[in-house]
Amino acid sequence: MNIAVDGAVTAQNSGDLRQRIVSENTRLADLNGGQGVHEGRIRITDSSGASSTIAVTSKIETVGDLVREINRAGSRVYAELNAAGDGIWIRDAAGGSGTLRVEDVDSTAAADLHLLGTSQTREIDGQTVQVVDGSATYRIDIGAGESLDDLVERINSLGGPLRAMTVFDGSTRPYRLSLTSAASGSAGAVVVDASELGIECREIAAARDALLALGEANSAGANVLIASRSNVFDEVIAGVRLEIHGASANPVTIGVASSDIDLAANMQAFVENYNRFRESLLEYTKYDAETDTRAVLTGDATALRLDTELSYWLSGRFRGWLDRVAGGTGRRHERRRDAFVRRGGPQGAVCRGRGRRQEVLHG
Repeated sequence: MNIAVDGAVTAQNSGDLRQRIVSENTRLADLNGGQGVHEGRIRITDSSGASSTIAVTSKIETVGDLVREINRAGSRVYAELNAAGDGIWIRDAAGGSGTLRVEDVDSTAAADLHLLGTSQTREIDGQTVQVVDGSATYRIDIGAGESLDDLVERINSLGGPLRAMTVFDGSTRPYRLSLTSAASGSAGAVVVDASELGIECREIAAARDALLALGEANSAGANVLIASRSNVFDEVIAGVRLEIHGASANPVTIGVASSDIDLAANMQAFVENYNRFRESLLEYTKYDAETDTRAVLTGDATALRLDTELSYWLSGRFRGWLDRVAGGTGRRHERRRDAFVRRGGPQGAVCRGRGRRQEVLHG
């Protein structure tokens, strides 16, 4: 624990205990506060100049999968979990005079893994080697002349999982540092160690998921507890999206029922708009044979094609879909004049007329 001490002290700092937060079973989708790792290609070049390209795809699901993929690639490197337990590192095994480096080819996969860049020299197992460390720990060194505002700016410029701001509380020591996670839910949990600065951190709100108990209100054992990193629960009930706006100690009853209100309103609007279109089309394409008077679009090829194609789509017979709607009866009915909607069952048809007969298939 690094807290052994023999002396008259009021406090003893253990330093970083290196609690492991990443294992080979950690899913790539859970890294970076649940933001995951983008798919794409990573190029690794060892110290001899040999390079290999690793494709991070949906088939690589865990950190262990990625480590194995790197180790069986062509370049002479070795990937493993790092000593801090918060990511992986890649060690050079070529022993060349060049520099080990990791690059993104066509995405941000290497940056998401905190591996983007060139190596540093480390001593591992008694040997000095080049290492690219994908640690998820951010370290800031503060100089003697820097202020709290400087610290806030340094934290925000990291682009990491925290957002910093100063708070004035009006006390005798009024300025405080406020840190907020950029991720919601349990994925937003962070560890902050500011002991070397003499700053005491206090947690105001813990990172936790929203919980939804589904089941009988009077039978706790029969409930199913469902977690969400946000306040939104998708597909808990098929086809239903639940958004939680507040906690409740009492059961909340949610009724789900089918409705055709929107469908009927949209169909009615469609029919009205189509009929207005037909009236306008007739007006602008009409021809008066007695006075030999033409409208502005009389004989226009585009207008005629629009008339023909819309008529086809609205009154044509489409095998497969319409046959299923009609229940396979294949009965045909004829209608005249302008568009209409038939309601009362699963069937529905739209047709149009212009003094011509139109056939409509329905059940």
